[in-house]
Amino acid sequence: MGADSSPQMAPLLLRPADRTVVERLNATAAYAKDPKAYLHAELGDELFAERESLFSLPDTQSSPIGADFYGTGGHKEGLEKRIANDTLGKEHGLFFFTGVQAQLVACKMYATVKKRNIVAWHHQSHLEAHEEESFTHLWRFERLLLGKSPTTMPTVADVQTLVSLPIDQRPAVIVLELPNRELGCPTYSFPDLVTISKLCKDTDVALHCDGARLWEIEPFYKKSHNASYKEITLLFDSVYVSFYKGLGGVVGAMLVSNDEAFIAGAKIWQRRSGGNAYTTFQETVDCERGFNLNIGTFAAKYDKMVSIAAGIEAGIAHLPTVGGRPLVFFEPRVPTCGQAQTFFCGVDEEQFIAARDAVQAKLNVRLFNKPRPVTSPADGRRFMIEWALVNETMQTETLRIVHAFVMLAEELAKYQR
Repeated sequence: MGADSSPQMAPLLLRPADRTVVERLNATAAYAKDPKAYLHAELGDELFAERESLFSLPDTQSSPIGADFYGTGGHKEGLEKRIANDTLGKEHGLFFFTGVQAQLVACKMYATVKKRNIVAWHHQSHLEAHEEESFTHLWRFERLLLGKSPTTMPTVADVQTLVSLPIDQRPAVIVLELPNRELGCPTYSFPDLVTISKLCKDTDVALHCDGARLWEIEPFYKKSHNASYKEITLLFDSVYVSFYKGLGGVVGAMLVSNDEAFIAGAKIWQRRSGGNAYTTFQETVDCERGFNLNIGTFAAKYDKMVSIAAGIEAGIAHLPTVGGRPLVFFEPRVPTCGQAQTFFCGVDEEQFIAARDAVQAKLNVRLFNKPRPVTSPADGRRFMIEWALVNETMQTETLRIVHAFVMLAEELAKYQR
């Protein structure tokens, strides 16, 4: 198929395609006016009926969506209750503008209650790597690193090591990220999570879930152990989820727990740390809109990403390897969700860009914009892209995506001769 007649593939984006501010505000307003009518229009009647049991819908028949004031009343409290109770199986929820604040507030609660100002998380935790060490400069935590290396997942044995420390050296809370985004979204097996949960309960260590991508990883647990959101969150004392990543809300997060006193204390620390705004109605309404529009899409994205990775692996098996690695490979080899890291081997940046452009000229497909250099190349890997199957990309046939990546690998192979 020539370049002129080939349809353009949706770019492989980490986030959905940008919309203008006016488009976003109009969508929020249309949802607030009539949530069901908005979802019927966006999804169609068939998808609406298929996913309706997953929705978090306010009762607009009784009263229109209203504004909260300093976190009280209006639409916000209903959303907190429905997401906590109906979706995540926890009794109490609290909306935050950011997941960083939600998680650090959770850590502060555990440190205060357990009288141990010690917290623990992986080397690549967002709280460790991307927040200018707020955990020490602002929150004054003593931080322990979980796991032996920034490049590998912590193990059950690593958790055992921390919870076995003398009580005055033991963390008040361990933060586990499901999945670990920085490592390409690997995750724990469900039996390992059960073991970790018991280890923490038996040693007076709280277990908190960094569930920034919990929506995305649930299909993995559903398929492997028939574990839904509620079975997963049951293993944790508290859970944070994001509304703006895979769900596409404007901004926002939620902290959930079964402990009413924990959430009440979290509200106090939210206010102390500047997170209790006069009203959050625009954010909470749009987060609910994004939740309802995207919940129920992640199993198909997971299945498609697994099929793409397998198709590329099979399609390039005949090509040379570099340092024992294929020219293109996924890590983990079998993706755990609809988000992935893909590595490319054996070429410099000029060659890599030339290979990408050659594919674009032949297929009218642009696989990525700027590749990310691998800072410490190993096994021949030189570049990486991080991407996710968003709703736009889901309209592109799997074989078409696979064909484009295989052709890219064939272009890369020319430089190995």
